[in-house]
Amino acid sequence: MLKQKGIRAEVVEGVDLEEAMFLTGDRVSVGSGPDDTLRLGGARIVPGHVVFARAENGRGWEYFTSGAGEVEISSGNPRTGPARPGLTFRLGADTVLKLTREALPAQLRETGEEERKEIPLVIALPIMAAVAIGFGVYVNALTSGGSREATGLRTAPWLTDLAAYGRALDVCLEAAGAETTQRVPAGAPDAAFRAYSAAAAAGLEGDLPDLRLALGRQVRSLIVDAHLLAGAGHFSEAAETLRRVPPMLPTDNETCPINTAARADFSVFQRRAE
Repeated sequence: MLKQKGIRAEVVEGVDLEEAMFLTGDRVSVGSGPDDTLRLGGARIVPGHVVFARAENGRGWEYFTSGAGEVEISSGNPRTGPARPGLTFRLGADTVLKLTREALPAQLRETGEEERKEIPLVIALPIMAAVAIGFGVYVNALTSGGSREATGLRTAPWLTDLAAYGRALDVCLEAAGAETTQRVPAGAPDAAFRAYSAAAAAGLEGDLPDLRLALGRQVRSLIVDAHLLAGAGHFSEAAETLRRVPPMLPTDNETCPINTAARADFSVFQRRAE
């Protein structure tokens, strides 16, 4: 009988050598915080340095790295992507975390942890964000009206309401004109937007969902990072992070609500940094 396997995260370099755990449940966080699932003591490790969450379809895992900590990965996007066996993360000064696929321990096989469908990513991501920097109260205030100052942030609802974010993104995409269909280098801030615009202009309907998803993730990642930084009190860095949003969506403020919100919150964070 084949043994059920899962993904195991193990420290292979650093003072926490051989510390490890399987990715099970809704999420697993690795860092120096009291709420982290795998707590590490290496130099320059921060709370929620890396957070793993179930993919939206309940199968597989995705990783999200904290903007407050130093991270290098062996391949892929340094901010977020699929958590695959063989991937390594260099965290802080000297800690290396490696993902491997191994047989699940008996207690995990009995509970069927690896096969369960979990909370969708749209719900899990805000939870991860709260743990990553330890600002649960801050996020709650943003989304529940608990703080007059916090609720003034225009991008705050998109931390939890992915559907609303999707609608805002669609408005921005509808505002794309013929001048945005020109291809640009892959490293350009608006590369993903222009790739979508070019595909739409060429009638490549089959390519649009994937291109829209890639663009949406890039932009929303900056918004989430900005709130993580603000929650940790790094308002100057939060402002600079939001400054990067409008160049990714080259449309007028009036026709792109994401740009409008990002510029408004940029000003708020800039004032708080003073």
